[in-house]
Amino acid sequence: MAANYAAIWLLALICAQRFQAICHPQNVWKKRLSCIRRSKIAVGIVAFMAFAMNILRFFELEYSENGVDLTHTAMKGNVAYKIVMEGLCYAILVYGIPILILVWLNINTCKLIMNKEIHVSATSRRPAEYRTAMMTVCVFIFFFLCCTLAASLRLFTLVTDADVHSTDMLWLVDVSNLLMNINALVTPILYFLFTRGFSSGKVSSHY
Repeated sequence: MAANYAAIWLLALICAQRFQAICHPQNVWKKRLSCIRRSKIAVGIVAFMAFAMNILRFFELEYSENGVDLTHTAMKGNVAYKIVMEGLCYAILVYGIPILILVWLNINTCKLIMNKEIHVSATSRRPAEYRTAMMTVCVFIFFFLCCTLAASLRLFTLVTDADVHSTDMLWLVDVSNLLMNINALVTPILYFLFTRGFSSGKVSSHY
């Protein structure tokens, strides 16, 4: 679950770094986003927050009287707990805010690409920056298409208190899992397709 929480923020971090790298030096966001260039610190913060937000989930299950089976604790079914963990933490902090950030970043990245306003430093190459910008946009599109259903199901269960694992809705869970697996499969393929070696037809291995 912590990895799930961190994934969307790491994607937002990557898209923000790409946008900051290609926007014009006089653009106000060039300076505002300069802090995220220190990727190790940013990734560390994301990983820490993702783990911290899931600490309470370790207490959602407990062993039953036979000492073998796991059952939900009273905290798991508490309404206030659900509102905080699913409504506030997941819906707003984990999905809502980063999705809005990603939409804004990728819209502005697309504008730079379409208007051919990509700015590169003296040590960078325009084709490479163009490919990486297109890559982040494509990765976000696939992420949004494949992961939105899973988020919607979680919010649906919070609002309606329905059981998505019932016979009538189980197919939605299966479709959601399939889409998540497709996203996990497509993402590394996109990274490979947009690399310089693949684009130039020269894929080499270094040992």
